[in-house]
Amino acid sequence: MQVSNGEPRTPLQLVGTGSGPTVGELAEAVGARDVLVLRQVAPGRFLQIGGAGRGAGWAGCIELALAEEPDLRAAIDERRTVRWESPTPRRILGPYHAAHAALVPVDHDVAVLFGAPKVLAGDAELAAAAVTAVGLVGAVTPAKRLADELELLSAVRTVMQCAPSDVRATLEHVASAAAEALGCEVAVAWLPEHDELVVVERGWSLQGREDELRAALAALRDSGVELPLCVQDSVADPLPGPLGPGAGVRSHYVLPLGAPATGLLVLLHTLVTPRGFTGLCRTIGVKVAEAGGVVVHGSVLREDLRRLVRQAEAVARRDPLTGLTNRLGWDEAVASEDAALEPGATASLLVVDLNGLKAVNDGHGHEAGDRFLKLGAEALRSVARRGDTVARLGGDEFGLLMPGVAEPAAEQVVRRVRDAVALAGTVGDVALSAAVGAATCAPGEALRQTWRRADAEMYADKARSRADF
Repeated sequence: MQVSNGEPRTPLQLVGTGSGPTVGELAEAVGARDVLVLRQVAPGRFLQIGGAGRGAGWAGCIELALAEEPDLRAAIDERRTVRWESPTPRRILGPYHAAHAALVPVDHDVAVLFGAPKVLAGDAELAAAAVTAVGLVGAVTPAKRLADELELLSAVRTVMQCAPSDVRATLEHVASAAAEALGCEVAVAWLPEHDELVVVERGWSLQGREDELRAALAALRDSGVELPLCVQDSVADPLPGPLGPGAGVRSHYVLPLGAPATGLLVLLHTLVTPRGFTGLCRTIGVKVAEAGGVVVHGSVLREDLRRLVRQAEAVARRDPLTGLTNRLGWDEAVASEDAALEPGATASLLVVDLNGLKAVNDGHGHEAGDRFLKLGAEALRSVARRGDTVARLGGDEFGLLMPGVAEPAAEQVVRRVRDAVALAGTVGDVALSAAVGAATCAPGEALRQTWRRADAEMYADKARSRADF
């Protein structure tokens, strides 16, 4: 940064239209890309009221405090032109970043900031351009204020128009809408309670592993910093880890996601377009984060509800004693497999009836009978494959549905079931054994018919066992 004593303020020589130069023509004449006219609107507070380039788009959106901007105070108090020269863009004032800039005081209430990627004209030319620019820029127009309000409403509406089906997709929607509304290259949305992390990249890629990013966000959350946190110069006041200036970040805005905060929304400007966050950007960010929190909360509630419904459905289809599928689940599994059977495919069914449950109940009590049933259930579970359905059909009767298993393999499973039940042990003085019936689905046969054949085979096996006894 350089402070110049200034040269005589000579008229600026412009080749323009007969109606006089525009602020954009003034900027071009002195080699500037941006012109920001700053006017004091309250003691110690300056408002950017117009200009060219970013100065036009940011009109009414930048408010600067002399106490926080020593370079602006120096220019106003000492009536000196302040210059910045840097090989790469850096923060100048407020959210404005540039490689080359000059701040020209016009009087104690007004200053004009010129910015460019290259060296600007001399002090005398800048001073003349500043006086002319102030004459062309009077105040923020009602049309500009209306446009800013519409921009805010549009951003909030975009966030609220969300129809993703899960929490992660909702976070992606919120982060994308926020990045778009604030013109950020990177947006990060983090919901630690649901272990969801989303990174939206728009022309810039964050470096670093996901675990490093999570650690940086956790450190930021645990630091106790008050949110929202807007930092116009990330080089001077960096975020931790992969969110810092080493990753190309030049300014950052951290907002709570939800009220009370359940997550974080981090918005980043990078080397792609070095800049900070205007007052309008900060207002939009707050409103977008508030709306995003509502949308995310709704998505979390829907996902929690779906999970509870799934749990309830699972409980409704589970036998509470053995943990196997119950009769409702078995009926549904048989119907589902029947509908899925393609021509040429097959499936087999086993019906298993434990012998001796009544003797156990009568001789040792129902608690022993429950243990007897659990041992039988574990024996069947040990034989089943992944994808098979093992169910308690009622009382001491069980079913085993085996998709894709043909008759020879089904007979082998029958032998394995008998062996597994026989090895399950003894309750009281009753050793576990079972009557087993098997059937394989014939071409064109419904699985319920196959089930009836397996059931009939089980009763035939039970009758044979009694006859042998």
